[in-house]
This record gives sequence, structure tokens and C-alpha cells, in this order.
Amino acid sequence: YIPGGNRPGCANAPQNTVFHAAPDPVSGHVPLTGWVETTLLPASRQSHVALAARGRVYVLGGQNGALAASAGVAFAAAGPEGKLGAWTEDARFRLPKALMLAEGVAWQDRLYLIGGAVGAGASREVFVSELSPGEPVAAATATFTPAALAEGTHRVMASAADRAGKADPSPDVRPHVNG
Repeated sequence: YIPGGNRPGCANAPQNTVFHAAPDPVSGHVPLTGWVETTLLPASRQSHVALAARGRVYVLGGQNGALAASAGVAFAAAGPEGKLGAWTEDARFRLPKALMLAEGVAWQDRLYLIGGAVGAGASREVFVSELSPGEPVAAATATFTPAALAEGTHRVMASAADRAGKADPSPDVRPHVNG
């Protein structure tokens, strides 16, 4: 899934278009061609985090059409052949603050949002929200700030072990932040 982003050739022009491509049923590979539009985001977004977990696609934070940082969380169920259902953006499911340019990972029934920008400054916070069977995201988002996360550019790395259904991945496949 490719939700939102900039319009080609236009700087600072967030869009609400969402593209998807169905994996090949035999190989599981996603083709480089054949991407098609699916259900539009409820609002234009760029510089956001997009994650897939538990049969849903999530779009967290980013910049809206007015280029203001957003605390919004939108999610949609992935249907047959990759088509998305209607997007939900509910006031109960918001980030604790407006955030853009963050990194994110979905791991062991949790969504993690790491770092990013808040206004003109950088964030050193990590936000986590548990996914529960009855709710798409937890209504209360827990926040913690690890002292070891220095300001700057970071990348999140994770393994497919959780996707493969491993209940307790070994230490070498746990997600980690690399500065």
C-alpha cells in the first residue's frame, strides 16, 4: 500500500490517493507494475507513517493539506485482493501530539511511532499503541522516552518473524532503532 504523499512534480502538495498491488498468488512477490487506486484517505497527508497490522492499514501523523503537523490516526480494513474498506479517523484514536517525519513499525500487536518532528524541533519520544481484538487501536496511547535515543536521523529495522507468526522472536529479529 502507498497512502498519500506528495503529488509528482509538486513540492508540499499532500494527496489523499492510495495505491495497492496484489501479490502474485504463487510467489508472493508484489509486482513493480499494475498498481491501482483504492479507497481514498479521508484527508490529504504527507510525511506520515503508514503501517499494516492485523488486516488493517494505518496512517499516523504527518502533514495535512494545509501543511500543518497532524495528530490524526486513520485506518482501513484490507479486503479481498487488496482493496481497502472505508477509512476511519476517530477522535478517540489520536497521537498525543501532532507529529511528522517519524518512523514506525508494527510488531507483536503494537504500533510504534519513533522520533519525528514537532514544529521546528525533533522529537525523542516513542509512542506505542496496543492493538486489541475489539478495537483497531487502544484508546489510550502510552508514551515513553528512552534516554538512549539521541536526536537526529534514525531508521527502524524489523524482521518478518512476527509476520510469520513466531510468538517469541529471538533477539536478532527484534525491531531496533539504528542512529
